[in-house]
Amino acid sequence: MQVQKLLISLIEKWGYLNVNQISTLLNRNIGTTRIILKKMVNKGLLKEIKINKIYYLLTSKALHFTNKKTNNLLKINIGELEHLENLIIVLKSLQKKYKVLDYQTERDQKKEFKGKNLRNNKFCDLIIFTENETYYIEYERRYKDINRYKKIFSNFRSLIKENKIIYISEHQQILKKIYDIAKEYDYYFKNWYFFKINLIKKSLKELSDKDKGDKNETK
Repeated sequence: MQVQKLLISLIEKWGYLNVNQISTLLNRNIGTTRIILKKMVNKGLLKEIKINKIYYLLTSKALHFTNKKTNNLLKINIGELEHLENLIIVLKSLQKKYKVLDYQTERDQKKEFKGKNLRNNKFCDLIIFTENETYYIEYERRYKDINRYKKIFSNFRSLIKENKIIYISEHQQILKKIYDIAKEYDYYFKNWYFFKINLIKKSLKELSDKDKGDKNETK
């Protein structure tokens, strides 16, 4: 039951997840995760929606555990699936390097502003809290107008003075343009970091392989 409550909490944070993502976030193997998910589907706690993969969403019965009403309008945004995948990769990468105390998804942040005007607030894609630092993560799929970036960076000004912001993208050109804007307007530029997502994936794989090697040596 404890694992089921944790899984419900995870899906509530992210909106929807596939089995690989759930396995990664729970730090459990795929086989065990599938068994847990099957039990929860059979109990009516989760529903399955198949796109390219099967994604799991909460039912009203599951939300009973969180004392919240079901959101019947919640639908899977196909355009955001890659976005979701890459944010989880970044989270896992930082968890491998630092002690992560907590994190907030964009959904979490918006819930804090419930009843307020969301349009005037800029929410990060992901905020990760470690023992010594707070990281504001932004994933860029496409380049925005320069004035829009300047507005976003101005909103970030109070946040990143004492913290760090990480921009990630599949495309080096997008990162280069964001880098140039941030540097030109000096938005506390020393606290900015820019990474291609494939480099983070490579680093995560190397760290995972090292962990497996260390475990084998201790057997």
